[in-house]
Amino acid sequence: MKKRLYLIVFSLLCVTTVMAQEPTICGDWVGVFEDWAIVNREGSTSKILKDYKRYIRIKLIDGLFTIRMKTRVADESSPFNYWPDCQIIEANDRTIKWKMDLGSDYDWTPSSMHKGIPIGHADYFKYCTVILSNGTLKYSEKMLVFYYDRQGGEIDKEQTPESKAKSLYKEDSDW
Repeated sequence: MKKRLYLIVFSLLCVTTVMAQEPTICGDWVGVFEDWAIVNREGSTSKILKDYKRYIRIKLIDGLFTIRMKTRVADESSPFNYWPDCQIIEANDRTIKWKMDLGSDYDWTPSSMHKGIPIGHADYFKYCTVILSNGTLKYSEKMLVFYYDRQGGEIDKEQTPESKAKSLYKEDSDW
């Protein structure tokens, strides 16, 4: 009878452990991508393409996904850029979509126009998607910009096309 009791308790512990595992999408993910950088050389500025690393941390806390993201120049010549809080829009074990409020820009010259109207300020939002596919996390993003006149009325909104998906790989400390 004691053997059966031990077997039942052991079986329940195994089932509980399996049920408590996080989805495969959870963890630390890293990938390299190319983007524009502004470089100051000999008194002039120019844009050049540079390699960057994107780090995404996905956790499941109390049944809800949380995401944190940071980027940095791949050669580590500059500090990390920590992205704002990620507001989850949609999530499951394979796909997560979120929005980040990148803030407002009030630094417009009097001649700055959008659709022929002077710009008072603009609000920037980044929409991101990750899809888990064959052990790789595919990351894509798009921007949404709202332009406002000097009285605060909306002039227009613009959306960039969604970027081509970039691959990120799970960062394992055991390789």
